[in-house]
Amino acid sequence: MAFQHYYEEMKILLNRIENFNFSGWTAIYKSVQLMIEGDLAAAENILRAVQNKNGDWFIYANLGRIFEAQRSFARALEQYELAAEIISGSIADNSTAASIIFFRIARCLTALSRPVDAVPALQQAVELNPNNHTARLELDRLLSN
Repeated sequence: MAFQHYYEEMKILLNRIENFNFSGWTAIYKSVQLMIEGDLAAAENILRAVQNKNGDWFIYANLGRIFEAQRSFARALEQYELAAEIISGSIADNSTAASIIFFRIARCLTALSRPVDAVPALQQAVELNPNNHTARLELDRLLSN
């Protein structure tokens, strides 16, 4: 219940901020809001607009999430790989996020019937974050097959 309350407040604040023509982070938050609401096309449009101004890894990671939700795994994989390439320069500061990105790369590879290619991505995910139990379980599953 508390999440719903804060989520509604976030929507109101984001709408008011848009009136001041702020960009950057507010656009990112707005795209996440739209993803939660299921409006993936609008979220993608916002991320594409911000992408031209700012090449941060999280833009590509969120585009990957959109394409993954649309079951467009090849497009999602492309975005996740771009995010991984960008975040590799700051892995020490973002090891948990990098681990999640590599896990999502592995999920896309598995969905594309490339489980052998998914193993190194899962190994990287576990190496970056040994507490990523989902990646560890998926790695064990693939190695046991």
